[in-house]
Amino acid sequence: MCRMLGATSVARLPESYFYGPMVADWMRGIDLTATGTETPAEIFSAVRDLGTAGTGVFGIRMQRGSFAHFREQARTLYTDAQTDRALYQAAFGDVLSTHLTRRGRFEHAICWVMASQTGLWHRFADGTEFERLTEPALPAFDADEIAAQMARLSSLDAEWDHWFAAEAITPHRIAYEDLARDPLGELGAVLDALGLDCTIAENIAPITARLANSTSREWSVRFRAARRKNIGAALPNGS
Repeated sequence: MCRMLGATSVARLPESYFYGPMVADWMRGIDLTATGTETPAEIFSAVRDLGTAGTGVFGIRMQRGSFAHFREQARTLYTDAQTDRALYQAAFGDVLSTHLTRRGRFEHAICWVMASQTGLWHRFADGTEFERLTEPALPAFDADEIAAQMARLSSLDAEWDHWFAAEAITPHRIAYEDLARDPLGELGAVLDALGLDCTIAENIAPITARLANSTSREWSVRFRAARRKNIGAALPNGS
């Protein structure tokens, strides 16, 4: 979705400008060398310029794990903001919150475990590699790790839902399954929510492809079987 938005030329590619727990990480994210003297005001200004790039629409991708550090730094600038929602508006103007999640929690967990093991996180639509973080490695089925990631992902989604409710924000929601099935339709819906011409989506080609393959499908079957076995073993005789 982020790449397709960037390809429209009317909305900037949303990036994780505030990813990581250190300001130095932020500086690398905006292609600036950290000297230790940068102020939060300078960083936020650079992010706004880069995140808009002449389109008039600022785009940012926010990970739940790095949100607390972003909020802490933003509050040093926008001291009058009494809520997170007001903080966002002070930093970036009117905000459309878009929440992308996945209905199939354990399929998401399987993909996460497989990507972390193989090092491949994204693939272009033509099948070539787009984002690889480590040298290629073979994946190994690990039911405990899949279960742990399911719990982590569920917790992160719950945190976002709690935050939206607390801040009285109704986000534009996107399900990964719908995005994979109809990427241009989902893109058009986001453009429409932004007040932009949704027909622009008709001329945008999907940029990335799903990573799910026969191995992930096999893992899905094995994980379900392992869970059924564990649940059965936990029941007393005669249950």
